[in-house]
Amino acid sequence: MATAYTKHVVFDQNGGTELFGSIIHGGLTHRNSVAKVYWDHEVVEIEETFKDLTEDEIDDLLADDTVVGAELDVDTETGLIGGKLYRSDDRSQVRILAIPMEELIVPPFIRCLRTSPLIAHRQEKSKDELIAEGFDKALVRKLSDGKDDELENDPERLNRLADIGGDTFISDPTDNQSGTRKHVVYETYARIDADGTGTKLWKIIHCGDVVLDREQVARHPFVSYAPLPTPHRFWGENFAARVIPTQNAKTVLIRSILDHAVVANNPRYGVVKGALTNPRELLDNRLGGLVNVTRQDGIFPLPQAPLNPFVFQTIGMLDDDKEDVTGVSRLSQGLNKDAISTQNSQGMVEQLISASMQRQKTMARAFAAQFLAPLFLEVYRLVVENEKRDRIIDIAGSWVPVTPSSWERQRDVVIDFRLGYGEREQRAQEYVQLGTMLAQDPSISHLFGPDKRYNLYKAIMETKGHRDVAQFLSDPKTTPPPQPDPQQQLAQQQIQHQMQLDDRKQALAEKKAEQANQLEQLRADMEARFKTLDFTIRTHDQERKAAETENRIEVSQVEMELAQAAEERAADENVKATAIISPNG
Repeated sequence: MATAYTKHVVFDQNGGTELFGSIIHGGLTHRNSVAKVYWDHEVVEIEETFKDLTEDEIDDLLADDTVVGAELDVDTETGLIGGKLYRSDDRSQVRILAIPMEELIVPPFIRCLRTSPLIAHRQEKSKDELIAEGFDKALVRKLSDGKDDELENDPERLNRLADIGGDTFISDPTDNQSGTRKHVVYETYARIDADGTGTKLWKIIHCGDVVLDREQVARHPFVSYAPLPTPHRFWGENFAARVIPTQNAKTVLIRSILDHAVVANNPRYGVVKGALTNPRELLDNRLGGLVNVTRQDGIFPLPQAPLNPFVFQTIGMLDDDKEDVTGVSRLSQGLNKDAISTQNSQGMVEQLISASMQRQKTMARAFAAQFLAPLFLEVYRLVVENEKRDRIIDIAGSWVPVTPSSWERQRDVVIDFRLGYGEREQRAQEYVQLGTMLAQDPSISHLFGPDKRYNLYKAIMETKGHRDVAQFLSDPKTTPPPQPDPQQQLAQQQIQHQMQLDDRKQALAEKKAEQANQLEQLRADMEARFKTLDFTIRTHDQERKAAETENRIEVSQVEMELAQAAEERAADENVKATAIISPNG
């Protein structure tokens, strides 16, 4: 989300494509180019008129936080209200400007802008512009009314504008007005000890000897790019400085070829004395003109030395030397028709073109490392520090609210390189092969779902240059599941009913078989129980009979014992009776 919003600030709010073109062109022509990245605090007051509104409608309007004032006029007859409304429109945002090199002042000995003790940005501004930017009117009025032509006569500016007539002085009609006359204003970033607490970075805005503003800052707002950097130097090199000697030598040789062609087409003639009736006819050299002679051999061309054949070889040698010095070959401008034939494969042609683009790749990597990464990081820092409102941006075809003030204060920047001939097609083909491989592997089918497929197809389309993926594919996360076809749905329902009927038949057959098994098991259990009970009854009957036999024996024994006891008792009674009858006995 942070990356998408930073890209939105760079490309949508500041025209990143045109900005990058200016920076790259400036670096190639001036050995270095610089962009200024800063937070522009801009609040515009907008006046709106309204009429015939009720009190409730007026209350709704005034409840808006952007309303800073109003002038109301009540109609006494209708009771409706009209008037003016003043809104405060906050248009503050990050600004990125490509600075002409004549406006930048740096010490010549610095290695890079980050460690420079002094950086100054000078611009032409009028008093009205300074007051509109919020500077103190009393300080602005102290500026001299004289015209400042320091930048107007700068040699680098005159050279940059020479091909469009910029070196011709044209008076500006607004220079006669004090408020619109241009003054050179310096925005200087210097490491100084301004308050006796140590060396710190200060931002000082001044014009002449008038200091308009000063404040302590944490960093300067400049980012630079050198296409051909030189170690330990801020200023790089350019191709012109490398090929000027070669071009001078080539100019001399080409001039000699042209002079020889002119002499060959317009040779000098020898004339025999008295052979011409009118010498002016030969001097005029008109196309189809007549020359009257008195004798046939009266005019003859003077011999001309032939052109040295080593001139063309020398030009070819200079071209080869130029390619060796600059690293830019003919292949970087397009393939020669002789380079493509049936004997050369596609891989060989791609290798030739890739080899010719090494210098461009080197400059592109320098652009990414020197300029893009610091630029995006500075833009990110500025929005985190100053963007207090919530923003809504388009991310992957959906409007998403973002709150930059809640993001982290520090982040790294990673640049993804896609350079060279056919690399986009090669990368897209790799994605296609990857998708085919993943789709054919059933063991990871659960890992390669619709969302993963969508991300893969999106990467393929974006690699091929189709940015608006939402026109062709919908994100599965925001898309409801597809509705089935009615006929297919009816067929599926019939299949489901048939499957349910088959399931019921199978369940019924299984239930019948289970009941039969249960009945058979019950029958077997009953038979086993009957046999067990029969055996138990017989066993009990035998035990009963044995017990009855034992009881009879025991009863007989008891009866015998009782009888014997009775007999013994009777005998005892007889003895007692005898004793009673015969007491003397």
